[in-house]
Amino acid sequence: MRYRSDIDGLRALAVLPVVLYHMSIPGMSGGFLGVDVFFVISGFLICGMVDKDIRKGSFSIVDFYKRRALRILPALIVVLIATSLLAYRYHLPVELKEYAASLASAIASISNGYFAATAGYFDAPAETKPLLHTWSLSVEEQFYLFVPIFMMAIYRFFPKRVSLLLVTATVLSFLAAIAMNMRNPTFAFYLTPFRAWELALGALLAIGVIPTPRGKVMREICGALGLMLLLGSYHFASPTHALPLTAAAACIGAVLYIASNGHEMSFAGHLLSWRPIVFVGLISYSLYLWHWPLIVFQKSDAMLLQSSSAMAVNLALLATMFALAILSWRFVERPFRTAARTMSTRSVFTLSGAAIGGVLAAACLAIIAGGAPYRFSPQVVTIASYLGYDPAPSFRTGSCYLGNNRQSFDSETCLKLDPARQNYLLLGDSHAAHLWSGLAAALPDVNLLQASASMCRPLIQPVSTLDIRACPAL
Repeated sequence: MRYRSDIDGLRALAVLPVVLYHMSIPGMSGGFLGVDVFFVISGFLICGMVDKDIRKGSFSIVDFYKRRALRILPALIVVLIATSLLAYRYHLPVELKEYAASLASAIASISNGYFAATAGYFDAPAETKPLLHTWSLSVEEQFYLFVPIFMMAIYRFFPKRVSLLLVTATVLSFLAAIAMNMRNPTFAFYLTPFRAWELALGALLAIGVIPTPRGKVMREICGALGLMLLLGSYHFASPTHALPLTAAAACIGAVLYIASNGHEMSFAGHLLSWRPIVFVGLISYSLYLWHWPLIVFQKSDAMLLQSSSAMAVNLALLATMFALAILSWRFVERPFRTAARTMSTRSVFTLSGAAIGGVLAAACLAIIAGGAPYRFSPQVVTIASYLGYDPAPSFRTGSCYLGNNRQSFDSETCLKLDPARQNYLLLGDSHAAHLWSGLAAALPDVNLLQASASMCRPLIQPVSTLDIRACPAL
């Protein structure tokens, strides 16, 4: 595939909103949608190359994974090592153990599943998780683990139904995302089946299912409309809006923009092909990798500046993340991309396996060592241990408080009347459940019954609005 500066410009228009959003810059309430634009770009480029090679009969799945390893792993491992050193320096024992678990999931390309499973009401805030941003890398790697095999299969067995099957898969993924967003927004955000449609949109454009405009007027309309949709999404969207719908606007904007430059460059393409913008696009992967750990450690530990104005902190963050991104692009990304032509497949997989194994081993050691408490005084370790406080026993989770749909209410334990004492019923959601332990201790002459579930307020609500299906019966 020929080099396209307009796509590097679009990469810049994807990464910068993400960075500004994470820095809480006003006017970028929807900047997180830059990740969705990255998915479209990735689907367009990678699936386009896979499709071209399959049609020519030259596709090799081993070479495909070799190129992916050299593209993704080197810069990622450098960032993981640097972030791990910072975590060892700043994190308390409980935090380091949690970080180590996220480190293992990140290098194994399953961090989206890990963060989806650990996100919750009582979980630590996102601003304390230095590797949270690796969820998007995991989505891509999981997508590309199966898509080449899927594409080879449909070209082999259904060569006349390629477009139909890809469109069907895209629509099903989008509909599943809408349904899951109503049921569990966290899963809809993190998990690959509900993000696959975004990469698939880029793939549909690459293989020609979505047409590329040839006329000048249509090119200009598509380019301008694409940019307006992107910029409008970044400015007007917010995390409180339905994710699939706001993501669809940004993804359609990206598709229109890419399509507008398919045959000849539109004005929008020329605009984003300005060399400074293209350069930001070239370093966008490294910039994305570095930006979030720096923001986390600055917010939690004032790593770069202490007692400074918000503007000074933001300028320091931007300068540091751009400097590290440029160094990473120049001395890590580019050399390994060049090495793809000279390094043997065995060497690439051997080095990749060794690097992944080393990171996994370090993560396991941190967990086995209990978060390395010897770094702090006994008093600090004791106080910090409350970060790992488990509220489940005091809530009576899994019996009298239902935290998820897999748990069953134990009426024999939770609603058993005592004829010798007054019987009081504690009814409601987690706000009610967290009172049980204290009330039971403070009122020894009362038999305190409990019927509670997540988001289960003591009033009749539609089942579709509830976290726990058993709530109406409860």
